Amino acid sequence: MPYPHLDADMLRAMARWPNVPSVFGWLALDRGGRWLLRGVPIKHARILQAVNANYSRDDRGRWFFQNGPQRVFVALPGAPWVVHRISEDAMAWRTQTGLPITRVTRTWIDEDTALYWETEHGLALVSDRDLGSAFELIHDTQERPADFDRFNHWLDEGVVVEAEESEVFRYRWLDGSVPIGRSTRAYLAAHYGFENEPRDPGPS
Repeated sequence: MPYPHLDADMLRAMARWPNVPSVFGWLALDRGGRWLLRGVPIKHARILQAVNANYSRDDRGRWFFQNGPQRVFVALPGAPWVVHRISEDAMAWRTQTGLPITRVTRTWIDEDTALYWETEHGLALVSDRDLGSAFELIHDTQERPADFDRFNHWLDEGVVVEAEESEVFRYRWLDGSVPIGRSTRAYLAAHYGFENEPRDPGPS
């Protein structure tokens, strides 16, 4: 199935009306995991349910909401998923669409100190409201809590063009730890294969 996140009704609508024009510049995902329509947070429960149930990507790495036969492309905040903590358990996290996070294999920090996780769903941005608890999972190679003066010095060292993993710090996840690195928003999008700002390509 080319669009595994879409429900059966949306797939049938796509097949029935294959040439409905796509929409660009209307829908966005913010760093708190909220869906925005023309900059205004969507609060209607049924609309949110529809967006969450029919969020997928095309073969160019552009993420979209499939609204019946029409594809509404999404401007991303740095990743296609935003994760937030759902309980006091430091390991209990979900995406903005409700998918649980059970695996983190690598973490990144970009030029704006945004924190990203490489998860089973792809690259995820940690919600800005949960950054404090997420940063508490950083430790040194001796499994001691990170010295944040030293950590901030590492973040400020030089200019990262692509990506650079730390030799001093690690990120705790479940019973182990994973690498943490510095990178840039642009490099992460290219490396993980998605577009933060999908554009209308115009007439073909």
